[in-house]
Amino acid sequence: MKHIVKYKMHGDKIPYFILDGGYFAYEGNLIGLTRDDSNCYIPPDTELVTFHSKLDFANYIKTLVLKLFQPESEFVELTEEEKITLANSWWDARH
Repeated sequence: MKHIVKYKMHGDKIPYFILDGGYFAYEGNLIGLTRDDSNCYIPPDTELVTFHSKLDFANYIKTLVLKLFQPESEFVELTEEEKITLANSWWDARH
């Protein structure tokens, strides 16, 4: 079964158990999708945060400072509503 998780890089390398990662970078944490853990060993001491529901994930994304580049004003922080929409779209595309 695959999981959506928050993880950290191992030095400059993506952990081997991350299949699709590098999203929502914030304070050294990234979001990604794990490989199927029935086919891939994920060390038990790995400090992963697994999101068990779309709501948990959206609530986490709401806490991040996310900005979009706007040519006329450079970077503009996303609103809470925009963050929720982004989180839900991202989740749906991977679930």
